[in-house]
Amino acid sequence: MRKAILLAFAAAALSACSVDRMAVRSVARTLESGRGAALDEPDWQTGREAMSSQLKLLETLLAGDPGNRSLRRLAAEGFGGSAFLFLEDDEPARAKGFYLRGRDHALAGLALKTPFRDLSAKTMEDFESALKAATKDDVPDLFWAGFCWGGYINLSKDDASALGDLPKVTAVMRRVAALDPAYHFAGVDLFFGVYEASRPAMLGGDPRKAKAHF
Repeated sequence: MRKAILLAFAAAALSACSVDRMAVRSVARTLESGRGAALDEPDWQTGREAMSSQLKLLETLLAGDPGNRSLRRLAAEGFGGSAFLFLEDDEPARAKGFYLRGRDHALAGLALKTPFRDLSAKTMEDFESALKAATKDDVPDLFWAGFCWGGYINLSKDDASALGDLPKVTAVMRRVAALDPAYHFAGVDLFFGVYEASRPAMLGGDPRKAKAHF
């Protein structure tokens, strides 16, 4: 009898978890379908307020379904976009934190596939080897990982350890360029345009290469 009761409780708990996860995934689909409306918002202040509340909602949903890749992508884009659009100029310290959170969400989405687990901790050789396993389906995660990581580094030019990760960021973005250069309004071109234009020639910067990306 006791075993039967325990089994009944376990079955009920599993059923509740399944229903909760289905609800989370339904909300995730709704948020994904509404992404275009968020990008088209013409009022800066409304966009900022909406983004702030949506980010907290996304992290709440992820607490219930941490393996949801769609939510990870939305969170990565949201934190990276908020840092770039609303925080960099006036609140760079907050922007750095948002960029890191965005990067970590993107990497967590990638880590759902075995080759990309512990990606940021890999040696450069292993990092580049892992990227070879990426397909076009991985481009959103790769792009937002590179965008957010690069944004953090751009605000951390006095941090040698942050600058040391720049080769990994450029490797990620080169993989994006190889797989889907048109993704997010050809954002990878903007990345490399800024990358080439912002470095002095002695550090490898090339204005001609930068111009080709714009």
